[in-house]
Amino acid sequence: MQPFKVALCQVQAFGVEEAETNLDNILRALDEAGAAGAQLVALPECAYPAYYLGGDDVYTRPGVRSFDEVAALFGEKARRYGYWLAAGMAMPRPGGGANQQWRRVRPGWHDAGPLRQAIPLAFR
Repeated sequence: MQPFKVALCQVQAFGVEEAETNLDNILRALDEAGAAGAQLVALPECAYPAYYLGGDDVYTRPGVRSFDEVAALFGEKARRYGYWLAAGMAMPRPGGGANQQWRRVRPGWHDAGPLRQAIPLAFR
């Protein structure tokens, strides 16, 4: 086994009314992790749109970007820097609302789907 560099991004917990500020903060942290040479990067649970959701249907609120748009932005960072990313996001549910879900993004891929392991950093 060869050693590799891990970045655990500690980002501020914003309310959903500050979703865009939160996203800017997350993207900056992803850039910092990439610039430091991380090969595996993790964001906290429910990093986007906000840790404090304040109710259901967060993706219908003004100023909150769509899940797919944000997943694409995260994927672009993983591709640019060549790292694996585990990102905690509020996942829209069919019929409304959202659930916390871990997403994994492989270098060179848009979105590798949900991470179903109990521990979000247990990659196979």
